[in-house]
Amino acid sequence: MGTYGFIYKLLDKAFFRNLNAQRRAYQKYERVICVSKSARDGFVKRFGDPGNLRVMYNFIDGGAIIRKAGEMMKEPVAEVRFRMLAIGRLVVQKGYDRLLRVCRRLKQRHAEFELWILGEGKERSRLENYIEKHGLTNYVKLWGFQKNPYKFMKYCHLMVCSSRSEGYGIALAEAMYLGLPVVSTFCAGPDELTGKGAYGLLVDNNEKALAEGIIKMYESEELRSHYAKAARKRAEAFVMEKRIKNFEALFLEEEELDQTGEI
Repeated sequence: MGTYGFIYKLLDKAFFRNLNAQRRAYQKYERVICVSKSARDGFVKRFGDPGNLRVMYNFIDGGAIIRKAGEMMKEPVAEVRFRMLAIGRLVVQKGYDRLLRVCRRLKQRHAEFELWILGEGKERSRLENYIEKHGLTNYVKLWGFQKNPYKFMKYCHLMVCSSRSEGYGIALAEAMYLGLPVVSTFCAGPDELTGKGAYGLLVDNNEKALAEGIIKMYESEELRSHYAKAARKRAEAFVMEKRIKNFEALFLEEEELDQTGEI
């Protein structure tokens, strides 16, 4: 279901005569599992509620995250007052163009900071050109795709989601598990993960609000500490040991457990 928005556009023409035929097919399943409430809402908007929908969040492997976070970096990491991390494909959807413009504002304010971006994509050359043109080479580093993002997380003070749209983000949940405070633009996935802003700083989905949120975090160690504790608390709900009980309930029909899988 995590990739459902993409899949159904293909399945419509490839396997179903029309929308009603596709709707009837889903009604034949005992359950249709959605990985987030926003995925469920999108399904209902398109197909209606067949009465067999369940929300089961993807889980995170806490032990593996801690273990991999302990791996050493291949090169020395300089100490800076404030280091931000963003993870995801280098595409327009992720909003890295406006995140770089926020970095330019921070530089103009003489802030001491770094931004690390993990990911690869077709926007790389455009981002690199902006970094060079505006003198951000010493402030922003594009690391490309990394098999182990956790060893990067431990050196950072803030996790940033600058996306224009975003579903349920495993990377965001994993960063929260390591105690990284979060600033995110308002999107369906981060809205759920941060508990509508209770466990992370959720800002309006525009550049100005993103800049204001990051500056708040930069200026207040107390605020970062507050959201770091909140993030860690929230992420505990997604660890494998807890989520597996909901999967067991799904298959074993144990109604005393939360059959929706929701948090």
